[in-house]
Amino acid sequence: MKNFIKYYEDLSLAVITAYDFQNPLNNLKTIIPELKKHHFSGKVIFDLIFFNDNLSERFAILEFDGKNFLKRTLVLSSHLQDDLEEAQNKLLLENKYIIEDSVLSSSLKNIFLKA
Repeated sequence: MKNFIKYYEDLSLAVITAYDFQNPLNNLKTIIPELKKHHFSGKVIFDLIFFNDNLSERFAILEFDGKNFLKRTLVLSSHLQDDLEEAQNKLLLENKYIIEDSVLSSSLKNIFLKA
């Protein structure tokens, strides 16, 4: 599974965007080694825009204790704080080929591709 992971160390936060159309929530075991390698502990935000055409549940947030994900902490959200969501949208706009090949509806693709 290919992921882009952006670490915000000052916030104890990591944001994961998967690029190969495998839902990262179904592959948590493959993400754990990467987080451990960076000695990460904190909140992990998953941008699920490519797996969930429902923007009301675009982001999933899970705590990572340095060894494992704490599944009981799962929260779904439609938005993040403005600067984080803006950074995610910018990442998508800079990689339009990902949007073109995604499972997003035509209307959502058009929103991102015309931006």
